[in-house]
Parts: sequence; structure tokens; C-alpha cells
Amino acid sequence: MKHLFLLVLCVPVMVWGQGSSELPYMLKDTWATNAFGFPMNVKIFKKTFGDILTPSMKLVRNKYDSTQIDTAYSFSKGRTKVEIYHTATKDMVQSAFIENEKIKLRNGIQIGLTKPEVEKALNIKISSDKFQVGDIDHRQVYQFNFLKEKLVLITFEGYIE
Repeated sequence: MKHLFLLVLCVPVMVWGQGSSELPYMLKDTWATNAFGFPMNVKIFKKTFGDILTPSMKLVRNKYDSTQIDTAYSFSKGRTKVEIYHTATKDMVQSAFIENEKIKLRNGIQIGLTKPEVEKALNIKISSDKFQVGDIDHRQVYQFNFLKEKLVLITFEGYIE
């Protein structure tokens, strides 16, 4: 009688090398899919950040249904910019470049926080001045950049299909 052995490996919280990047990758699925602290919605985003960021929009023909027109929203101030893609059924963050300390993400994460403050907010250990936090599918990945132990930049490049 043959015995079947099953080897179970634990997936680490930190995975190296997302895509071609050599940055540490922290798997924080729940945080990454709701980083702004609310389900992504242009109206809620505008209400939350409209006094900080200036909105603009452009109409975009839907890639899969040429009869449908979507909207690409851009909210910006200085170099800070958040782009949201709006379809008939949902809104998605398309990209973000955040240098403005008034933009608070989930768990109070904002520009100007120290590494220990970000570690506490995300319940992680930071070992680098640059790292990524994302979901399990790597479709929503936020990059955090520190300078002299302070958070100076948060970027996001989302996968939208």
C-alpha cells in the first residue's frame, strides 16, 4: 500500500520581485483593494478630496463595447494626481502619484509619516526605503517611498481591463 504525503508550504507575507521590480512586496489584499478607505466611487472621492484636489474629466470610448462611453477622471494639485476610470458599472483607481500630506489613505496613512507609523498602520515590518503593498493578484499595487525615514511618495499603477 502506497502512502501519499502532502507538503504544505506557508506563503510568506513579503514576496520579493513583483514583475520586473526588485522591491519588497507586502501582501495586504484587504488594504490594497480599499486603500482610500471606501469603495471606489467618483462621487465619494470628489466629496472626500474635492477641497484638496481639482477634478477634470474626459470621455473615453469603451475598449470592449464601442457603443459605451466611459469617463476618465483626474484629480490633481501640484504634482499630486489620482486618476479614476468610470464605467457604467464601476469606478476604479487607474493611477496615483501622491505627494500631498492632506491625502489620507486607509488606516491614516499619509505623506510625512515615519516608518514606524506606517509599520503600525499596515501591521508590517519595513526593511527598505521603497516597498510595495498589493493584492494577491498584483492588480492593485501601491509603492511607498521614504526619504530620511519619512514617507515622501505613494504611487499606484492599477490593472484595468
